[in-house]
Amino acid sequence: MSVISANVAAQIRVCEQTIHQIRHIGRKKEGVLDDEFRQNMQRNLASQLQHLSKRCRELQKAYMTQLKSRKEAPSAAAAAAAAEDSGGYGGPALSSAAPVQMQQQLNELDEMEAIAAQRSSDIAQIASSVVELNRIFRDLAELVIDQGTILDRIDHNTEKIYQRSDEAKGQLHQAVTRKKESDTRAWRCLLAWGAADVILIIVLLVKYQLKYGLKNVLIFLVIAAVLITGCYCGLKQYRPKVIAEGPAYFERIIPEGYRPEDLWKKIRPGPMNTAKMGMSAMRGGAAA
Repeated sequence: MSVISANVAAQIRVCEQTIHQIRHIGRKKEGVLDDEFRQNMQRNLASQLQHLSKRCRELQKAYMTQLKSRKEAPSAAAAAAAAEDSGGYGGPALSSAAPVQMQQQLNELDEMEAIAAQRSSDIAQIASSVVELNRIFRDLAELVIDQGTILDRIDHNTEKIYQRSDEAKGQLHQAVTRKKESDTRAWRCLLAWGAADVILIIVLLVKYQLKYGLKNVLIFLVIAAVLITGCYCGLKQYRPKVIAEGPAYFERIIPEGYRPEDLWKKIRPGPMNTAKMGMSAMRGGAAA
């Protein structure tokens, strides 16, 4: 039993050292999340080891109680046997058997004393292992207290997050309100510009009517309305394709030679174009 207790205590110490080393092995190469994961794992293992240590200590206490009860039982039996021998009725046969019984009782007492001494040493070893387990239990209790403190910090940080979320919600509400106000101002400006455009168009129509006549003005309005309607229908029809394909759509529908880059190559002031322009200028000067 003493060997088993010593082995258990040694294994518990090894587990404790291993738990303390969890957060230090490879810590320089990891980040904050890995450190938190190591810390949570250390707390979990410490709680399990604390439970096992407590269970081992309870079993050792039960074993010590059982040893004490066994030690007291043989002593009481030997005392009762000695009392019966000293107070019994004897004749010649009993008096002759008394030395043999006395020797047997002495041998039994010696064996009991040896067993008691062995059990006392076992109890002392178990007591020392219990003291060691108490120390380990205190260390684990400190880890559990640290875990509770960190949980309190987590709760405090969670409350701060909620407060900041409420503040952000208020700021977002203010931003939405300001956006609505700015949109309202923009719509008012657009309406004012539209009204000004309508007034200017009416003035322009009156001017054209006085200058060109009502018939010509109506023809101009019909042509302008047809052009505007055609542009609107074209934009409505080709807008999804333009958005989906992008510049490739224009490259596909515009013929070669009339694309913007082709036209720029033709009119840009390169060496050939500069020479041509110089020759034409010289010819014009000679002709003059």
